[in-house]
Amino acid sequence: MKLSDIKDLLQHYQSPDDWMQVSNEAEDGGKTLVCLEDVLLCLKFNPVWNGHKPAIRIELAYGTTLLSWADIPIGPVAERPTHADALRTFMERLPTVRR
Repeated sequence: MKLSDIKDLLQHYQSPDDWMQVSNEAEDGGKTLVCLEDVLLCLKFNPVWNGHKPAIRIELAYGTTLLSWADIPIGPVAERPTHADALRTFMERLPTVRR
């Protein structure tokens, strides 16, 4: 799969109904969102410690390839990014691809 194909998937499948949520194997409160159109495309949300403060690490992966990641400090629920926010952020972070 080419990076341009992955960006197309991210652009076209942004609805929560386009993703299936599963708990991570460590059962530590993390979760993985799997794109129903291509199950190799995943958004992973895992708790981490970042400078002695709790955070959520959001990773965008295709299969075993980590495409991008970000650590978001844990705060009020109203300030936490939605999966759509995460998708938009990663779309902006991924390099521009020529077809």
